[in-house]
Amino acid sequence: MIVLLFLFAGLVSFSLTHWRPVYGLGLVILFLPWYWIRAPIFGIPMTLLEWVLLGFVVAVVARHFLNRPVDSRLRGNDEHGSGGILKWLVMLWVLAGTTAIFVSPDLVGALGSWRAFIIEPVLFGLAAVTTLKESVDSRLRGNDRREISRIIITWAFVILAAYESIIAFLQRIGIWYLPIPWDDPLGPKGIRVTGSFPHPTMLGLLLAPIVVFLVIIAYQKCWPRILRWSAGITAGFALVAILLSKTAGAILGIGIVAIVFAFLRPKARRWMLPMCAGVVLLTLIVPSAVARTWNFATVNGYGAATRRVQWVEAIELLRDHPLTGAGLR
Repeated sequence: MIVLLFLFAGLVSFSLTHWRPVYGLGLVILFLPWYWIRAPIFGIPMTLLEWVLLGFVVAVVARHFLNRPVDSRLRGNDEHGSGGILKWLVMLWVLAGTTAIFVSPDLVGALGSWRAFIIEPVLFGLAAVTTLKESVDSRLRGNDRREISRIIITWAFVILAAYESIIAFLQRIGIWYLPIPWDDPLGPKGIRVTGSFPHPTMLGLLLAPIVVFLVIIAYQKCWPRILRWSAGITAGFALVAILLSKTAGAILGIGIVAIVFAFLRPKARRWMLPMCAGVVLLTLIVPSAVARTWNFATVNGYGAATRRVQWVEAIELLRDHPLTGAGLR
């Protein structure tokens, strides 16, 4: 049954992208949380997101390389500009990842990591850039088509953050299922919402960059008013969902971005700096917050201690193999 679901999702993605590529890109964005749902198909383990991504990439390739000549913008005519530099960086990235396959002790696992973390992001990036350069409507040209494409993609991020935040709120009040052990109020961090994910950290790390993106959209007056209001309100709800997930890395990242933003925008200092001072003061007053902050700063928390062990082991591996590394797996 799940195999048929995956195939159907890939077919829908292909059909939608072939009809309107930017809608296919929006569908991929909406399916970003579903990378953890996996099943073997034809003996190859793949996720639901990968099938949606596969349909999107294949449709873009069919439209641009089979039905009509390649656009001159995709021929690499900007060899000495930023496009040329980015192309070489991507090639080096793929070369490094491919080399890491052959030095890995687990060849099969390395191939899976190579596909998921090297090839698929590159293919998606190329297909996404190609899509954003294409018109949504053949009657539109220039800035009109680019503006509509960006609006559609931004709405996709708004919808994604909104439905993940709604699920998180429903989990917190006990209406939506919350996976074990995150529903235990006596756990190390108490109740932690997870959204559509099995782990709260997944929710926090997904929503954190989206919150920053939506705040930027809400702050710029060049976007439609309804989109700006929707982006700002959704960013607020998503930030609360991150706080309910208690993902320290996501909260820290948003805090750093907020401080940098405050220093870059003089008008934002009036409300950003007092807010940051209030957060710091609250952290120093609340006993539980003091303990958590101290554990985080001294790398003594469970998550930080786990990462510290991983970093130490990674350094040892690099000392033994300074040029080739230890492979992808």
